[in-house]
Amino acid sequence: MANVNGSPDSTRPLPLHTVDASTCHELEDSSSLEWLLSNGVGGYAMGTVAGVATRRYHGLLVAPCRDQVRRLLLDRVEEVVTTGSDTYELSCNHWTDGATAPEGYLQLESFSLHGRTPTWTWKLGEHRFSRTLSMVHGHNAVVIRYEHLEGPGSLQLECSILMNARDHHELTPDEPARAKLEQVPDGFVARLSPTSGPGEAVQVHVAVQADRLRFTDDIYGNIELPVEKRRGYDHVD
Repeated sequence: MANVNGSPDSTRPLPLHTVDASTCHELEDSSSLEWLLSNGVGGYAMGTVAGVATRRYHGLLVAPCRDQVRRLLLDRVEEVVTTGSDTYELSCNHWTDGATAPEGYLQLESFSLHGRTPTWTWKLGEHRFSRTLSMVHGHNAVVIRYEHLEGPGSLQLECSILMNARDHHELTPDEPARAKLEQVPDGFVARLSPTSGPGEAVQVHVAVQADRLRFTDDIYGNIELPVEKRRGYDHVD
């Protein structure tokens, strides 16, 4: 079993970096702090402490495909946590109309990077809730783990899994290709048609532990990428 924090035989202590709540809550700061994971075979995950995408390269799984193009496959996961009568949206997006929504970064208690494992911890009323992300060394795979750390009773977690198949150097076209989805015992398989080039459809297996799955063909657009805009490049995904 490969060690997702490095090579299988790595024995060196892993550095720990922590960003506190005050920095997390300042969007200008937390959206400029970036993390990057790689898997040793050309795949990577990249994003910001705030969880908002600011570059075209931000995503939870970018992997080389059979056409030798690195493609953004798992764009992001948008989480909604319900605690009794309270609902919290944990994600964050910049929109072309100037709005920033949701504002999940305002509930962040901390962000930590332990070696190659980033963890976000949110304070949701009386509850503390975390998400940990890791890449599997030697494989184009990512593992996302959620944990209810503290608080009375149980939580309800709803995740929207947003997928893509665009070249990581490009942006999503106005009419992106639709995914073909098939439910399997441990989750679902998505067949994603590349949005550019002659590449074959990409098959992605998503294993989830969930009480219920619901498939939609909703398309998310009008996401503004501020870093691309400042550099003078196309910046709407």
